[in-house]
Amino acid sequence: MTKIIEFALRQRLFIILSTIIIGIAGFIALRQLPIDVFPDPSPPLVQVYTEAEGMAPVEIERLISYPIESAMFGLPKVVNIRSFSTFALSIVNIYFQDKTDIYWARQLVAERLHEVRNSLPLQAKEPVLGPISTGLGLVYLYYLEGDGYSPMELRTIQDWLIKYELKSVPDVSQVLSIGGEVKQYQILVNPQSLLKYNLTLADIMDKVRKNNQNTGASFITKGKEEYIVRSVGLIKSVEDLENIVVAQQHGTPIYLRDLATIEILPAIRRGAALANGTGEKVVGMILKLFQTNTARVIADLEERIAEINKSLPPGVRLVPFYNQAALVKKCFSTVSLNLGVGILLVILVLFIFMGHFTSALIAVLSLPFSILFSFIIMDIMQLPADLMSFGGLAIGIGLIADASIIFIENTFRHYQLSGLPKHHAILAAGQEVGRPLFYAIVIIVIVFLPIFTLTGVEGIMFRPMGYTISFALVGSLLYALVSAPAFSLYLMRKGKSSEPWLIIKIKKFFLPFFYQCYRHRKIVFLVTLAVLLTGLGLLPFMGREYIPRLNEGTFHLRVTLDPNISLEEVIRQSDLIEKTILKTPEVTGVLTRIGRGEVGSHAHFVNNAEILIQLKPQRQWKRFSSPDELMEEIEHQLDKFPGLNLNMTQPIAHNLDELITGVKAQLAIKIYGENFDLLAQKAQEIKNLLATIPGAADIQVEQFAGQNHLQITLLRDKIARYGMNIQDIQETIGAALGGLTLGQIYEEQKRFDIFLRFQPQYRNNVHHIKNLLIPLPTGGSLPLEEIAQVEEVIGPRLINREQNKRFITIQANIRGRDIGGFVDEAQAKIDQNIQIPPGYFLGWGGQFELQQRANRRLALVMPLTLLLVGLLLFTIFRSYQEVLIVLINIPLALTGGLISLKIAGLYLSVPASIGFIAIFGIALEDGLVLISAIRDRLNKGLPLEQAITHGVSIKIRPVLMTSFTTIFGILPLLLAQGPGAEIQRPLATVVVGGLFTSTLVTLIVLPLVFSLFHSQPQNDLESPAN
Repeated sequence: MTKIIEFALRQRLFIILSTIIIGIAGFIALRQLPIDVFPDPSPPLVQVYTEAEGMAPVEIERLISYPIESAMFGLPKVVNIRSFSTFALSIVNIYFQDKTDIYWARQLVAERLHEVRNSLPLQAKEPVLGPISTGLGLVYLYYLEGDGYSPMELRTIQDWLIKYELKSVPDVSQVLSIGGEVKQYQILVNPQSLLKYNLTLADIMDKVRKNNQNTGASFITKGKEEYIVRSVGLIKSVEDLENIVVAQQHGTPIYLRDLATIEILPAIRRGAALANGTGEKVVGMILKLFQTNTARVIADLEERIAEINKSLPPGVRLVPFYNQAALVKKCFSTVSLNLGVGILLVILVLFIFMGHFTSALIAVLSLPFSILFSFIIMDIMQLPADLMSFGGLAIGIGLIADASIIFIENTFRHYQLSGLPKHHAILAAGQEVGRPLFYAIVIIVIVFLPIFTLTGVEGIMFRPMGYTISFALVGSLLYALVSAPAFSLYLMRKGKSSEPWLIIKIKKFFLPFFYQCYRHRKIVFLVTLAVLLTGLGLLPFMGREYIPRLNEGTFHLRVTLDPNISLEEVIRQSDLIEKTILKTPEVTGVLTRIGRGEVGSHAHFVNNAEILIQLKPQRQWKRFSSPDELMEEIEHQLDKFPGLNLNMTQPIAHNLDELITGVKAQLAIKIYGENFDLLAQKAQEIKNLLATIPGAADIQVEQFAGQNHLQITLLRDKIARYGMNIQDIQETIGAALGGLTLGQIYEEQKRFDIFLRFQPQYRNNVHHIKNLLIPLPTGGSLPLEEIAQVEEVIGPRLINREQNKRFITIQANIRGRDIGGFVDEAQAKIDQNIQIPPGYFLGWGGQFELQQRANRRLALVMPLTLLLVGLLLFTIFRSYQEVLIVLINIPLALTGGLISLKIAGLYLSVPASIGFIAIFGIALEDGLVLISAIRDRLNKGLPLEQAITHGVSIKIRPVLMTSFTTIFGILPLLLAQGPGAEIQRPLATVVVGGLFTSTLVTLIVLPLVFSLFHSQPQNDLESPAN
């Protein structure tokens, strides 16, 4: 260390210039950092969507989901596979290990899909991969307004004008549409006309396909020129379709118009959208690419939307409804303000405690240098500026200043008292504290190692906090050992006194108190033990949660209605629900998405309505003090609607819960097994039991059954008698009732499907379905009821699978208590009251699962970390006794943190655990500095009592400065009220409470314990007067 300081003094101009350059580079790096709410914890996920027109959930599972699932097993780095099979849609989610390259993962999945494609049924469309996005990817929602425009016209403008403009914005992954009406050319066949002309659906399908083609015929040469030969035969209009000749009878053509009516009609809808109680709307959803800058994407979108609005047809307007920019800005402002105020408070503390302007100034410069240094590394590693990374800097403000405080304080004391020239005083000070400083920083970085071992979602969320603290600490050490000596040589001046008045006053009070404590050591030890037992005794009674809920300023209400309800009725009820919610004064707007729109996101049932509720800023609320109270009021207002199942959360929280854990609530209990009826029975038993536990809210059993089915069972013996093929029969049934896409009609760049099905009166009536004419191989036809049994039954509406097993989910949100305590109580009651059959088992998921995984990891790693710290301390002291003395600080710092959490009414959470890690580092650093000072005086020949007195007297200022700079640096996090403050408050509470006890322990208990281990038959402790 001495050689480093000597180099810094020799090359002082170079060092000062390099320090300035690093600062400038830090400012540049800050401007380049991506800005977000918090690190995107979504796992690398590839979603496979497969549409199959008209297929029921059982066939979707058996013929599509299961083959795709099976094809994905064995892929490298796959950790989980979930599938959801519902009417006409299969979704398979393939989860990969953390840090897996998403593009590589998608390539692997695409290759396996290519292998399995030929085994899928003919009704299945080509499987498509979902957007390259995440749970935080939905960054923008808007709707269209246009007086005088039909829903079909607005949807066409959205799909063929607005969407493509927005998709060209950099880092936009996908733009999805829901609501309105999709334009379609429909061929509505009259089965009576088919019977009249002795034709079949297959005849129509064949002729339409063959009459809708363009082709190229190479080129011809004419003189000196070439002409490309192009044969044009594409259908362009309804008239072109009507004039297709399907057959001839007795020389008379039979046109398609003779067999069917051809109209431009809306495509089959499985979703809709509404806004602000004003009826149906066309809604656009914009997803950003994985790991891109949210703030920059939204800024680019706002600019492009302003341009789009200028180019839209007269009267049409794109109206923004929701975007993450406001939340990002609020959260970033909250953490930036906290960081800035913390820095100012730390500077104030430094100037007060240092008592000398130039010395304090040198120490203060370590703050901007270390923070800007960390920005450079963040830019290199592409870490975003968010609640976690900036929160790490806010936590580390006090730690950042420590190294410089200790070095400058020691240098100033040497320069003031020793009479040495400035150059030699700096070297002497560095020789004394350089090595302990280095080890102290290394120990703090080691203490933060458990954060880096967190895996999965919690690792993605909290590792950036550990990174930024570590970067800043490395910067602070670099400044203390290299920059501070160079600045000291130029700036440090002697003062009137070696100590400021405040420290003199503190010593005047504290040293006599310490003298009395030394004389009554037994009482001090008993009080310390009592405090320790009190704090640790609170541990079993502390509530537990994964992470405090971020107040997003927007609610997400999921409404689930009867599984057999029609889309039109859901639209009607949703409009009434919107109008009811809008009566709440705290609500500024609502937007509802029903069912599903385009494949790619928001793939829900027709009986599911998801309502985004925009709110006024919380400071403007007059009736409610918390979001939970407002949620309860809105749910109470909706109690007048019978048959509603409600689940209220927030947009980002909802999306993350759904993508990460597969459920749409904080807690999920999954029952795995094969028999649907048994799964449903046990799920209902568990739901009833959960309802008896305090804190349970929005309890729901996933609606996987209760769907009305019209089941057509083919009779094989009769089919064989007529020489028919089941495939031919199924294709006829599917085309007649479900419909079939036969091609597309081009209108310039727009493309619209040609869709074939029976006329409504023949497909919506059971009697007509039974009389559906099925062509015979020998010619002629016979009614469907001759070869099949047609009956109404109740069947599944959704089939979930995970790791190749079926499961059903019971989900709940927890309000008014901690999730850990709730789960403990629920598990105990389920074990006592619910009998799970052999071959069936329960799984607990949601946020509880993430919390448990983080706790297990920390419980394993923390002891190993403390062991590593102990070994490092042993290399410093070469005495296990002194190692144990320093480690005494750990349980007492833990005690202070637990007591402060209990007083504040907060729960144990991952942020609180990181707070404990932070105070452990500070406590170890303070203990190391104090014990090193006492040992140094012993080595110089002072008696034990004098060595202790002098050590405490000399190090009281750096220890107090360390504690006060950390407390005041983190105080804004403790008192903040803006968005994002909820996540950092438990961490700040633990640090402040833990520092209070650890500081007292460092200055009082550690020296007393040291005296026990090094007892000598010498005189009593030196009087404070000496």
